[in-house]
Amino acid sequence: MSMQAIKPTSGGAARSRRGRLFGLSLTTLIVLFVANVIGFADTATGSVYGCGHDWPLCNGQLIPSVWSEHTAIEYAHRVSVFAMEILLLVTIICAWRWYGRHRWLRISIAWMVLGVVLESILGALAVFAINPPALMATHMGIALLALGGVTVMTVESWRTERGQGWRPERARKVVEGRDDTGLGRTLYLWSWFALAFSYVAIYVGSYVASTGDGASFQGWPLPMESYHAMPHVFVIDVVHRGLALGMLLVTIRLALLGYRFRAVSRGAAWFTLLSVILVCLQAFSGAWLILSHLSLPAFLTHVSFSSLLFADLCAVTALAANYRVMAPGHEGEPQVLPLFPGRSRS
Repeated sequence: MSMQAIKPTSGGAARSRRGRLFGLSLTTLIVLFVANVIGFADTATGSVYGCGHDWPLCNGQLIPSVWSEHTAIEYAHRVSVFAMEILLLVTIICAWRWYGRHRWLRISIAWMVLGVVLESILGALAVFAINPPALMATHMGIALLALGGVTVMTVESWRTERGQGWRPERARKVVEGRDDTGLGRTLYLWSWFALAFSYVAIYVGSYVASTGDGASFQGWPLPMESYHAMPHVFVIDVVHRGLALGMLLVTIRLALLGYRFRAVSRGAAWFTLLSVILVCLQAFSGAWLILSHLSLPAFLTHVSFSSLLFADLCAVTALAANYRVMAPGHEGEPQVLPLFPGRSRS
């Protein structure tokens, strides 16, 4: 198999669409991230009921006639979600028309549609719920699904529309004396593990924020609150910080694998390094959150880094899943192999 055989698109059709889906999906990703950040502010400021118990109307009106801080935040969240859903619909229609035969497209569409639908349902339920801590944490978790789906589409549309840019002379250097197939599989499996671990860690953090227990956290990096005075809070704090430490160790392992895989996929290597940086930034923002006694800027920074980390790990998983790996072929020529022979990734 030649190196040129793995280019995802070729010919005039690819050139005529170059960058179109990537630009559209990137715009959708940015709007979705902004909508999520406004949603975080909505939860942190207690503005969920800023539009009363009406949904989708706000205090019985399409545009409220009486405004308050809580009304403005809740209304801004609803408008941003509506704009995101319109962009998402346009992106899905265009992506299906242009690249409907690609497996990555079908997976990413299913992923983000499921996330957006469930997020909308949970958002409506949160308006009518009396005590919604667990519901609000689930809302955050579902929002990450939509973010992950759009991230996968953005990464894969970039790869598909620009081509993978393999250089035969570089490939020959990569395969000298080694086989990257096993490394590629390891990176792929570890990326999924890191993604699942981050999802659990972020969900637990979201639950802590929803219950208000984080206001009692003391000290950094080790918890300083008394177990005898606050046993429940102390246990939650230890679990939360333990997951954060575990996330750091997992991303470091992932970054080491990405570094070894850099000759095959520079993108995967950079994204794995970025995951370590984001975990560290999230940890320092956690310190800011504790020292500032849960100030709104610190909270928004903390949860924003969490979302960026999840999106980054989705990008790593997409790259690890769809890149082919190189191994020595006949007569010393490099050969391109799928990560899992017999499994189609078209």
